[in-house]
Amino acid sequence: MKRLAIPAAVVLGTLWSVAASGQDAWVPYQGESSVSLVYSFQTFEDFFRNNEEKSYPFGRSRQQTVFAIVEYGLTDALAIDVTFAYSHTSTSKTPGGPTGANDSGLADTAFGFRWRVVDEFDGTSAPTVTVRVGGIVAGTYDAGLPYSAGDGASGVEAALMIGKDFGKHGLGVYGEAGYRHRAKRVPADLVAQLGLYKTMGAWSANVGFRHVQALSGSNIGDPGFKFQELKEIASYVEAAFGHSSAGGRYIGAHFAQTVDGRNTAKKTVFGFSVTFPF
Repeated sequence: MKRLAIPAAVVLGTLWSVAASGQDAWVPYQGESSVSLVYSFQTFEDFFRNNEEKSYPFGRSRQQTVFAIVEYGLTDALAIDVTFAYSHTSTSKTPGGPTGANDSGLADTAFGFRWRVVDEFDGTSAPTVTVRVGGIVAGTYDAGLPYSAGDGASGVEAALMIGKDFGKHGLGVYGEAGYRHRAKRVPADLVAQLGLYKTMGAWSANVGFRHVQALSGSNIGDPGFKFQELKEIASYVEAAFGHSSAGGRYIGAHFAQTVDGRNTAKKTVFGFSVTFPF
């Protein structure tokens, strides 16, 4: 049951976007399972047009997303995870007048298998190392809008995840390097993440940095550009804190902020999550 010693804030604090896998290097052992519910609220009034920060022409954009994450340990080294989500997006005005617009639908569904290659709890000084491969099923929202919940394309993804619990002083680190390929001419992405967490008895907190970079695509304002085909680059800082109770139940809150980007929104994100092992 060593997996339950790792704070849920590490994984749930990073799941605030439909583009995030919401997983980490610490795979549940055989027979361990959990359900997590996450609510995330995103808002922005500015965006990066190419590399230049501009005011969003549609006023204030808001996005509310509810996630349900299920994970199960098939063996002591292999686990399956599935993430479902529903999203509602809106703007305070449209180019034709002060009236806002909105869209709702199922967000992209993500599923995958994680294989733990190295387990730090097996008496090694090495970090936990895990490989994840998975798929993405496009949601039912309208992907052609400037305030869409996502890019509306199915695909595949792979990632190398690491984590290390130092034990002393309750400190640990986590990281990820991944690749995502999707259909419908949506550019492929590279994803990188690095963070630090600390446990304080039943409390835990983490801070991290995430970078997502499209490998191709057009810029906002290019002739004939489409939002789902943009070369979107975004860097975020993120943080979370929470409380774990007996049996591994967890409740926490998370925050994220876009700090730099290209063809992307300058988002402020906050939300909360609960986890129930069973």
